[in-house]
Amino acid sequence: MTQGMSMRTRIWMVVLAVVASGAGVAAHAAGAACKLEAVASIDIEFNDFGNVLLPVKVNGKEAWVVLEMDSGSALVSRAAVEHLGLRIEEQHDLEMLVGNSRVTHKTVVDSLLLGTANFARWSFYIDPRREQAVPMYRGKPLLGSLTSQFMNVVDVELNLAARKLNLLKQTTNCKGKQVYWGGEVTAMDLYTDQSGLMLFPMEVDGKRVETSLNTGSRVSRISEKVSRQYFGFGRDSPGVVLDERTFVDAVPYREMALTAKALSMKDARMYLYDDMASDCTPATVDRASRAIGFHDCFSLTPLSIGTDLLQRLRIYIAPKERKIFFTRAATPAPGASAGPNSAASPNGPAAGGTAGQ
Repeated sequence: MTQGMSMRTRIWMVVLAVVASGAGVAAHAAGAACKLEAVASIDIEFNDFGNVLLPVKVNGKEAWVVLEMDSGSALVSRAAVEHLGLRIEEQHDLEMLVGNSRVTHKTVVDSLLLGTANFARWSFYIDPRREQAVPMYRGKPLLGSLTSQFMNVVDVELNLAARKLNLLKQTTNCKGKQVYWGGEVTAMDLYTDQSGLMLFPMEVDGKRVETSLNTGSRVSRISEKVSRQYFGFGRDSPGVVLDERTFVDAVPYREMALTAKALSMKDARMYLYDDMASDCTPATVDRASRAIGFHDCFSLTPLSIGTDLLQRLRIYIAPKERKIFFTRAATPAPGASAGPNSAASPNGPAAGGTAGQ
């Protein structure tokens, strides 16, 4: 798996659509015009690196995937693909580099069950770097990543504090009433790039920056190109600290203030990722978000929020309404429902569906 993967210039993505069926669940205090329908509810796990791990069944075989909401196209391990007996074929869908290696092959799964939601006939692109062994977690293979491209075809409730991911049929007229659990809501406009990466603007030390959810790591990251050009600091600047505790190699970070309307996180650690040699150019010109982004790269944002901070938030993503909603997370009481309705527990909603490309 890679973080901060950029894809250059040309990409042809299949138009995403969803056909999901499930039991209706009325949104709390939403009224007749807003109805939430559960598709699936998944208990998540964290590994030692802070990755959000999801249990899946791939063509009937149990495996894990890392939820990587800060990426568009999904990468998988060749060793895990071979271990699971999945078909490997050449890919001509897109041009993508991982490091300096071109992605040349993919696998198309007949079925990928995420809870009761079936992502049938979806493509996963094979990481060109060959591992020495099949990556494993709790005795099952770690296939690779499930990215925000997949989450474009459903509504998503992400509640990391309760270790819960809920998938719902897409809504078009709830206008914030999806946030059935109450609390002060911050709504941000949601954008999608060519790869399917979902992003939104956040204010960082007073400047708007395109942001994604880094569910593949506990740390939040900022582009060093952006930090130097717009914030006036790099890895050797005063106030930048080397963190020698978490990583094999020490990684520099600086504390910055993150705000998005009513939402504020002061002194958030932002780790610099080294993109000084990349071809991605930071700019605000021609950005629909009017925020700092990469106008010539995609599947990559200058800023991504890691799971250490995401566990302090509860999030609802509504791709059709092009909105993402944040509230402060609350630790659920024992036995309390974390799902869309207290009468329909998320631990086993009577719902199911198919998500297709």
